[in-house]
Amino acid sequence: MAELLVDLGNSRLKLGWLDDDGLQALGVAGLEGIATRLPAPARRVWLSSVAGEDRTRALRAELAHLQVEVREVSVARYQEYLPTRYVAQQLGVDRWLAALAGYERAQGACVVVDAGTATTIDRVDASGVHQGGYILAGEALTSEALLRHTAIRLEGGPADCDGGVPRATREAIRCASLAAQAALIERVHDDMGAVCRIFVGGGNGDALRPYLQMAHEMMPHMVLQGLACLARREE
Repeated sequence: MAELLVDLGNSRLKLGWLDDDGLQALGVAGLEGIATRLPAPARRVWLSSVAGEDRTRALRAELAHLQVEVREVSVARYQEYLPTRYVAQQLGVDRWLAALAGYERAQGACVVVDAGTATTIDRVDASGVHQGGYILAGEALTSEALLRHTAIRLEGGPADCDGGVPRATREAIRCASLAAQAALIERVHDDMGAVCRIFVGGGNGDALRPYLQMAHEMMPHMVLQGLACLARREE
């Protein structure tokens, strides 16, 4: 097994490598020169893209240079591995792959949280069915919306949330956003019952974790892990 895993997001391209030793994250890359990042020739490529068609087309052209099969993942194509009750055409493939990775790791009910520009919170039940989930504006989007639509103006540098009551506006916005996300995660967990694991990933995952008052686990590279699940099942 020598599989290249490709996660093309709205702003970044992440690469992973799956072989008999397991999954290795290769880091963030540009659209060009992907072949030079690989530890060995790839047998196959697994591609997840939520980017626009222009960037996705450019990536396809670059991957064609590898001269191997490229499997572009969609929810509809692989839903047998994680059925969903969400409207499939509206479910981002990145969310679905993260949920698949969470279920495979939990082998049971789980809540999968991807905290980034937006924060997504997805539920998977004990039988391996994606029940649906929530999308919230992340910390930066929340701040941007308030600045655009109110008279609020921010001063000073980055805000730290130390658990106390915020005493400056930048801190008040940031801490409120993180606290609101944590509260919804805990409510979703409570609704699902006690035997349910919480997985947290994404660029803002570390900032969110101190606000969670219940046991949870970090799951980095969620989309790459989901692609690895598919690659193993389709050997």
